[in-house]
Amino acid sequence: MVSIIGIACGRGMWTRPTLLALCLLAACSPVSSSDSREGPEFIAWKRQMDIAEAALQRSLNSEAEKALKAALVEAEAFGRDDTHLAISQTMLALVHTLDQRFGEAQSLAQRALPVLEKNLGPDNTMVAMSLFVIGSYQVVSLQPTRAAPLLERAVLIAEKSLGPQAPLVALSLSMLSAAYIGKMQPARAEPMLRRAVLIAEVTRSPFPRAR
Repeated sequence: MVSIIGIACGRGMWTRPTLLALCLLAACSPVSSSDSREGPEFIAWKRQMDIAEAALQRSLNSEAEKALKAALVEAEAFGRDDTHLAISQTMLALVHTLDQRFGEAQSLAQRALPVLEKNLGPDNTMVAMSLFVIGSYQVVSLQPTRAAPLLERAVLIAEKSLGPQAPLVALSLSMLSAAYIGKMQPARAEPMLRRAVLIAEVTRSPFPRAR
């Protein structure tokens, strides 16, 4: 399991710029179209999210994490089923994934996922990001049977919302291949890893924007 993840990392899929791209996509993702929230709490939340985005653009993960935790505090005032809170949780989960803090990432993504599915729809890019984080945790925790369906779904959503050459597609495929190796199905893993490597080599991880 560890060796195939190492292969994926070594070929440019599990890279700092790629995961920062996903974090910035999370920062730029729109909330519910019917949301017209204003007021001091929203302004404070947006300010912290902007600080986090600026920090991520400069690869200052610790500053981004601090701002995202502050944003979580502000978003908690909106209620635990609020989209802003779920987006903040997903973005912080991606930062933790970037730092290979998979357990902390999974906990945040697990809380965010049902809210994102309900408020933004089951095929939203943010949902794919949460699935990727949870699936990655399960792969590194040696739970490939649980990881595979989540990562398969992440791939399908990312292909639809971002296109077949998106970094999120490559990352999800690389982890999905590791899951199939863990399930003792290398024949299924190989084409996924080959495709993921090809995407990584072609795209060089541009910052994506949801369609």
